Amino acid sequence: MATLPQHVQDLLAHAQEIHCPDSSLYELLQQNNVDILIASDGGHEGTHGSFGWVIGTHDEVIWDCEGTARGYPMQSYRAEGYGRMSLLLFLTHYIRYYGIKTADDLRVTSYCDKSSLLETEEEFHTRDVDSSSWYLKPDHDVIMTLSDVRKELPFQLISRHVKSHQDDEREYNDLSRPEQLNVLADHGATAALDELRAAEETKELHPLPACRAYLRDATGYITSREIRTLRTELPEYELRAYLQKRNDWSDDTYDSINWQAYGSASAGLTDSFRTFVVKLTHGWLPIGVRERRCSATTDLCPQCDDIETVPHLYRCEARSDWRHRFSDPPPRAP
Repeated sequence: MATLPQHVQDLLAHAQEIHCPDSSLYELLQQNNVDILIASDGGHEGTHGSFGWVIGTHDEVIWDCEGTARGYPMQSYRAEGYGRMSLLLFLTHYIRYYGIKTADDLRVTSYCDKSSLLETEEEFHTRDVDSSSWYLKPDHDVIMTLSDVRKELPFQLISRHVKSHQDDEREYNDLSRPEQLNVLADHGATAALDELRAAEETKELHPLPACRAYLRDATGYITSREIRTLRTELPEYELRAYLQKRNDWSDDTYDSINWQAYGSASAGLTDSFRTFVVKLTHGWLPIGVRERRCSATTDLCPQCDDIETVPHLYRCEARSDWRHRFSDPPPRAP
């Protein structure tokens, strides 16, 4: 295990053999007229992703695994892909490590409840030409890795879709074998996800070698929605540079502001009130001292004889009605 690439070690770290008196994976891979059944599943909540898989026959489960899906933004599609990737990599390295000569008619049937993943994987694996457009597809690094792994498989792989969570409606013993294996894989993914939530830490991505290019920002790798990221984050970098220069803010000062909360709070305001908040925040209100710098003839408050500054807006006795209106909850957009 220690000699394997980091991403492979991570994917196979928790694979374990389950004792079965009738058969072992080592024996099954070399026998004729044998159907090996495998199933994988993924779990996702917020920034956390997990997977689980099982290997078995029509009667037994002989290996299982659970682990962490990595990448940002995390979504169920990616978590499912990680489970399938871990499962196929395990079979590849198991056969290679033991030098197994697989049976000529060996068939391995895999089950996954994410049909879109299976369709995209097959489309990429059977493509006629390479195209840069694949790098714009969600989680392309996982799809490329799955295709690379499949090229090395010394057996016929049959991929099938299975409906998820069938145990919500029927007893486990009443399910078909593919549905049972899917349930077991789902249990593994759920257990791994529970551990991730309890730990409250985001796992860093181990880049997948099959992907020749990744997009990165200050927080790490971007594994999906790259076009949206470029459209939104490039202007944000320019705005950040402007705000830090204008306000003489350090990186720590800028990062200490909860910009997501600020954006959420202002998003629901009416246009006029949002304009006021932005101007107030950045010192752009047309008050006397600012207007004087822009060639106005005076910087005095039009309601009294004091110099008009932002603090003066809240102290001026002639503006008490305005202050009362301002203290009311801000108007929300319809």
